[in-house]
Amino acid sequence: MAQILPIRFQEHLQLQNLGVNPANIGFSYLTMESDKFICIREKVGEQNQVVIVDMSDPNNPIRRPISADSAIMNPASKVIALKAAKTLQIFNIEMKSKMKAHTTTEEVMFWKWISVNTVALVTDTAVYHWSMEGDSQPTKVFDRHASLAGCQIINYRTDEQQKWLLLIGISAQRNPPHSSPGSRDPPGRVGLHRDRQRTASCTVGVADDIHNPVGGTLSRKRTTQPGTAIAQEKLGPNTQSASQCPCPPVETLRVRVPYPSPQLGQQIPPGWKTPWGAVTQTPKQREPQPRWP
Repeated sequence: MAQILPIRFQEHLQLQNLGVNPANIGFSYLTMESDKFICIREKVGEQNQVVIVDMSDPNNPIRRPISADSAIMNPASKVIALKAAKTLQIFNIEMKSKMKAHTTTEEVMFWKWISVNTVALVTDTAVYHWSMEGDSQPTKVFDRHASLAGCQIINYRTDEQQKWLLLIGISAQRNPPHSSPGSRDPPGRVGLHRDRQRTASCTVGVADDIHNPVGGTLSRKRTTQPGTAIAQEKLGPNTQSASQCPCPPVETLRVRVPYPSPQLGQQIPPGWKTPWGAVTQTPKQREPQPRWP
């Protein structure tokens, strides 16, 4: 009986066959924000250019003479975001027009599209969201967790509502900042933030994703309220890279917000509800029960 694989890998194209220099096929020059576009920065002769591969028409890549430190394509449309030093610009390729521009006070270390109309900007100290709507400027979402100090940021993920936020980094140090004394912790660090409460925590990991499973609803006992889950690849202690752990375990964690509960003797306001229904009476101290000697 043939083994059924959970994921099927299929080759669609070879970038070298499209004239892309193999030296530019890497993390520093190539970005892929979705399965629709591949964006590569390269230099041909003395001219810097950006190559855009539309996966619906891969044999006709778009080449534009653009000088930029970074280029990322919108996950759904032919809109490109360019970064040169502290200057950020967004262009509509089809209309050949500039949509937005902004100059930051801090250097942007990492950025990506987190939705079709929002770009996330990560600096040394904080994370910002830049909406494409109107004339809005980047808005600070949270300060980076202290455990991510000195880490290279490699990814940033959010749930559908952009309420739960994951900032993922790696450190070249054997013992990253805030690690346990005498330990050899893995270099991956994941900062988990919740937008409204401005709360944060940090875990050890190297590959994380955050999502709303089963169509946005995570079924829980006694409730069907929407929930959020995090899938995290874990490396064991004293493991410095994924190559030393070819089959690292993947943990799925459910993130929950503690609901307020009435205290003993507290008056319940009218209409007060819990996730499991309305509260009809004030909690009372339980009377001691007689016991047989």
